[in-house]
Amino acid sequence: MASKKIILTGIIAFILLSSACTPTSNIKNLGWIYNSTDDTVYFYYGGLNKFKTKEVIYPYQSIEICSISGEKRALEYFEENQHSDHYDTVIFCRDNDTILWLPPFTELPLSYHNFFNKNSWDVNKHGKNGKYFLETFTITESDFTKK
Repeated sequence: MASKKIILTGIIAFILLSSACTPTSNIKNLGWIYNSTDDTVYFYYGGLNKFKTKEVIYPYQSIEICSISGEKRALEYFEENQHSDHYDTVIFCRDNDTILWLPPFTELPLSYHNFFNKNSWDVNKHGKNGKYFLETFTITESDFTKK
């Protein structure tokens, strides 16, 4: 009877331990957009005539726009592809407001909020020993009210 309890306990422990962790090979460098406005925002990324990415971002929600395995970070990927026909334009829309941002990627002061300003992105490390990067661009109310 005691040996059956030990075996049963071992099986339960094995099941719990094997399903409790996500393998680190699934962890990647990620690019996200966070909508900090009260409105639904539509995000278009690509060429003016043919957008590769079309996403809906609900108020106070985030979407993943880039997931990269290996050493390359999301911002590096965007920067490398900024002049291709498929990645040269970023548009955010809501109601009757539209924001159009064009490359190149630059490093401007924080006061200049723009998708292509590297300093407008929040960069955080995640994963074991902070090996991977989570890079987030936040679309704000002031982005739509600037003229």
